Amino acid sequence: MFRNLNAELAGYMREVAKGTNCRHYIQILNAISPIGSSSYTVRGFGILNQDVVLGRRVFLYALAFIRIFDGRDFSVVRQSSALINMDHSLAVQRFLGKLIGGPYRELPAESFPTRPEEAADNPALRDGVRAMLTESLDKTLPLLLGVRSTTRQSDARER
Repeated sequence: MFRNLNAELAGYMREVAKGTNCRHYIQILNAISPIGSSSYTVRGFGILNQDVVLGRRVFLYALAFIRIFDGRDFSVVRQSSALINMDHSLAVQRFLGKLIGGPYRELPAESFPTRPEEAADNPALRDGVRAMLTESLDKTLPLLLGVRSTTRQSDARER
């Protein structure tokens, strides 16, 4: 009746990481976001076809949730949604009228596949999701890990 989610997560990560010895372990999961102010949601990665009064709008989205575990006791050190827009939190982005809470981009209406199989086989859609996921992880992980971006010596000399 009373679950201890933190203990369950720690146990799961202990099992997955058995035999390794790292300072941190990172778990990346599908995130969920409401669509606008509706009661509908999107999860993980995909394409959304939204019929509107004057036509339709198509969006590609890549929603991820990151958990960072301590490598000694497997406690959750930090967790957050993966974001591309680092200027505002998800709550502020929603307040400012963002359609989806997390990385997404609008596509031409003709991009929406007529059959589901076409989406999986479409390299432009796959590459778009990969690019958003890469960008969001590249921006979010250093903040969660407390890593400061430093200019390499060789880069500084070239400037």
